[in-house]
Amino acid sequence: MALQVFAVSFSQTKKNRADLLKARAKSKKEIDSFVKIDFLKKKYQYLDSNFKIKIDSTTFNKAVKKYNYYPKRIKTYRDSLSVILTYELKSFHGSRIAGSRITYQWKKIGYYIWENELTAKKLGNELGFTKPYRFYEFLIDDAKRDAKKRAILTTLKNKLPLAVKDTIDIFPNKRFLKFTFKTSPQRIQDFKNYRKAKNKHKH
Repeated sequence: MALQVFAVSFSQTKKNRADLLKARAKSKKEIDSFVKIDFLKKKYQYLDSNFKIKIDSTTFNKAVKKYNYYPKRIKTYRDSLSVILTYELKSFHGSRIAGSRITYQWKKIGYYIWENELTAKKLGNELGFTKPYRFYEFLIDDAKRDAKKRAILTTLKNKLPLAVKDTIDIFPNKRFLKFTFKTSPQRIQDFKNYRKAKNKHKH
């Protein structure tokens, strides 16, 4: 009897593991398909060309209900955008990816290049970028060999501690910028302040 129970349990465990792997593969395939979409150029049914929301309350409430969003937690533009993108793209993954690109901030660019938000925006604008995510795409693309871009990255490298500066190159651009983002003094400080404020709010 015990052996029979063990066999059933083992079989169920194998099935659960297979189902999990299948779900992960499906999720990865879905994410990969959305990553390739240019969400800044895409035409949306419920967003205008400046990503302002254009949806009636009936349809919005329908979207909230369909994807089990909590109405009380929808307080900001970003919250509403998530609902609309999920409804339009029929995917939480798609909504997350599209939303992160649409709402990308100059402040985040500043974390990558160790500049404040205003300087990051100025540099982006000088290179013809009005959308932060477009500037980010430009910065991480090794194929984009631009003199001003090289100057930005070289200046950034020179700001690194001496012990690090001699061990890292600006190419590949994405790897270099991933490192500078992670070690950005301003990002680290802002995160500490955020955690401090959050903990203070709890008490």
